[in-house]
Amino acid sequence: CEQGVARRSRDQASGRGLDEAHFRALGGCPSGNGQEQPHGQTMNSLLWTLAAAASAEVVRLGYFGEAQPFQVACARGWFDFSDVEVACLPQASGGFVVSKLDEGDLEVALLGSTPAAFAVARGVDIKHLYVAHEKGSSQGLLVRPEIQSPPDLDGRTFGTPFGSTAHYHMMYIQTLFPDVRFDIIDLNGLNPLDLYDAGTIDGAFVWGGWIDGLVQRNATMLFPAQVLSDWGKPTFNTISARADFAARRPDVLERVAGVIARLDADYLDDASTRWGAGAGGFVADVAAAYGASASPTQAELDTAAAGLSYFSFVSPDTMQGPDYLGGGIAAALKATARFHLETNTVAAVAPAGTVDEDAFYAATTSAQSLADGLASIPASVLDTAGTGVTSIPESADSTCSGTVDLTATTGTLTDGATTSYSNNLACEWRIASGGVVELTFTVFRVWTGDFVEVFDGSTLVAKLHGFDRAWPPLRTTGDMTVKFTTDGVTERAFNYLLTDGWSASYDAEALVCAADHSTCGNGKCDAASGLCTCDAGYGGADCSLATCLGTTTLTGPTGEFRSSPTAPDRDEPYPNSAECHFVADVGTSFGYVSFTVTYDVEPTFDFVSVNSGDVTWARLSGEDTATILVPTTDGKASLVFTSDSRGRRGGFSATYVAKSVTCASNADCGGHGTCDDGGTCVCDTGYGGLACTVPHCLDGAPKVTGESMVMVSQAPGEPVPAAADCTWEFQAAAGRSVRVVVETLDLEPYRSAAK
Repeated sequence: CEQGVARRSRDQASGRGLDEAHFRALGGCPSGNGQEQPHGQTMNSLLWTLAAAASAEVVRLGYFGEAQPFQVACARGWFDFSDVEVACLPQASGGFVVSKLDEGDLEVALLGSTPAAFAVARGVDIKHLYVAHEKGSSQGLLVRPEIQSPPDLDGRTFGTPFGSTAHYHMMYIQTLFPDVRFDIIDLNGLNPLDLYDAGTIDGAFVWGGWIDGLVQRNATMLFPAQVLSDWGKPTFNTISARADFAARRPDVLERVAGVIARLDADYLDDASTRWGAGAGGFVADVAAAYGASASPTQAELDTAAAGLSYFSFVSPDTMQGPDYLGGGIAAALKATARFHLETNTVAAVAPAGTVDEDAFYAATTSAQSLADGLASIPASVLDTAGTGVTSIPESADSTCSGTVDLTATTGTLTDGATTSYSNNLACEWRIASGGVVELTFTVFRVWTGDFVEVFDGSTLVAKLHGFDRAWPPLRTTGDMTVKFTTDGVTERAFNYLLTDGWSASYDAEALVCAADHSTCGNGKCDAASGLCTCDAGYGGADCSLATCLGTTTLTGPTGEFRSSPTAPDRDEPYPNSAECHFVADVGTSFGYVSFTVTYDVEPTFDFVSVNSGDVTWARLSGEDTATILVPTTDGKASLVFTSDSRGRRGGFSATYVAKSVTCASNADCGGHGTCDDGGTCVCDTGYGGLACTVPHCLDGAPKVTGESMVMVSQAPGEPVPAAADCTWEFQAAAGRSVRVVVETLDLEPYRSAAK
């Protein structure tokens, strides 16, 4: 629209091609470019609230390392009011932002249209309240000079951060030119400039400082984002909030939307004198948030001013209309999700059970916060001085490293940082004990993507992350091992003393559970081990956590496992990044275990695996009930439940029965096979499992020793199984060969690692 056009900086008319040193001075510019940034700010013995702000609610707002007008409000404290202080945190990528919104690490965040659509399609409950910008010329596909046209992309390799708006456009290019085959690699956590220099990639669809770095290397822009948007695939950034936070604190969203609207309107006003690249102005605040120091140099000011000019900003009045928050944004997000469905990167356009997709997407977007904000926040807010940012942290300083053996009866564990924990840590503590070890967390602020893991020998007791999480105590019989691993994604607050980390105490001579079961909450005391055995779906040493945690082992010939006490239950969804193991230890007198699993897990992202030893017999994903018979290994068979970092459903419940033989009669073969004289089910075409109970092939299958067989992916009329990895193993006699004839093949073609 005419009112929503980008305005080039009055101090920077030269466009791209800025000195790369300017961007290096800004720390590489966009978060997510693989260059390290600090993890957090000053922490005093892991106590995080400032005395002056002890009563204020801290709201965490995520943003990307791109120049944006709203960053002035972060720097000057204009989002803060009464009982609220807003901490602005640079983010690595839209995929990480979705995970953090879903997990609760962030309450509000900028979000690219692609990850926003991806999140909504997968059931992440967020609301979109503002359009931060349209992409304009702020991102595009940069390629080597010899690549002059789309056919020249053939046989090449390009990079882009997966899950981003840039990734969306890269996949769109693939659909525009189906005869041109090229590979795409994920740049999340990587530096495209290094990969380009090494010859690993021939270009990248990126933004910010990466673009300028590639231009310095003589790369040229083949596809600007604006062109692809004009061709029908618009990209933009929303400002989105967790739905529960939006319902609880509409006043915060009103304040955020109103202040940003005043800043955007002022930037679009050619009469404004606030946006020149001089010291002390608004651009200085943008430069600081963009990655420079609190007192940016003139080169950094010039870079920030130019960075602002690359985007198309929308006037607040236009934004409330039908092209944007009045319907256009919802329609664009649904269309983006539809594209992802058609390219098989999501399982559905909307969460399971959605009746009206248009109404569903419309309900995720509202102009109400913006309208209320414009009514309550006067333009004069821009005349207030604000608090300002005097310093930005430069590094994290965790002291843990390697392996530490702890032999004292009691003690404490911590990452050891006096400011905030570091990237790429791999710390381990081994607590020696001849009895019961109990670990209790006193502080826990671990971001999505980082984990604290606890082991009893090689058995997983818990895999933990979360921000301000209260975890139950954890126990082992004998030695306990604690591991802390962090990724390369930096976490820090730009404008607030927000810190992270964890601390725990241990007792290597803890009391065993009470014989009257009083210390086991939702469970029973196992006298042999001195540990609690939790009821199905509960976890923790005291069985107080209403979700699975670590490893649950049952020793009876029958039993029940659950991901949570009421699972599958969408009103009580399972946690993200879960890893729960369920072991049926039925003893060596039984040769098989039959699991009946009722599951409701996010298709192709979350799984319930059925295992025997190191062999996976089935990976269940989606919504269904399956009965799967597997052989035991050393008398054991197991289920493993895993979920990724975003999007959740109801979970699973399972019962198991130990069996001595596969089948005694045809009745044991699921109605889709016959029991042969050797006590083995011979399945009908397309059915899998030792008991022929699954209408498709499974990951594990028995060896074939006969002269021939027919392999079929699924039963007649059934769909191809999602995320399957089926195996048929042949045993040929000495001197004989195996001949395979493919009679029918109708599978989705391989495109690239992007899928």
